[in-house]
Amino acid sequence: MTWAKPLCYTVALRRNQTHLVPTTAPIASEDANRQPQAPAVANRQRQVPAESVSQAVPSGSPLTLKVEAATADAWVKYQVDDSKPTILVLKQGQSQDLPPAQDKIMLSYGNRLAHKLEINGREAYFPSDTPHFSSQVVISRENFQTLFR
Repeated sequence: MTWAKPLCYTVALRRNQTHLVPTTAPIASEDANRQPQAPAVANRQRQVPAESVSQAVPSGSPLTLKVEAATADAWVKYQVDDSKPTILVLKQGQSQDLPPAQDKIMLSYGNRLAHKLEINGREAYFPSDTPHFSSQVVISRENFQTLFR
């Protein structure tokens, strides 16, 4: 089975603004002649409340992420800091605590609607403008507060 290139988001935090910049990244078993199937997403800016920036994880405290396959079987590929990427397949109802990160967690997913996230023990949500299928988000100490509602 061959998967389309996921649409990836690089998240950069600058003075009360988060910039989501779509890029493409290859995944395993990619067919070199195949074009990306994910819809194009325009660059968007979203205001981040000032209090969110000040509530970042203190230096030295790890950033933790729990991923759950809440509504269906799901796969995720994650990379904690500079470690090697790891692929997980979760059956519906299963959850997995990822290793703690000092800086960031890159999380690729197959179907974001099937996943439930917890960051540092608190329920979190994918950014609303991320694609539903085959995409990636970067969760860092600077931006994770924007994923809470």
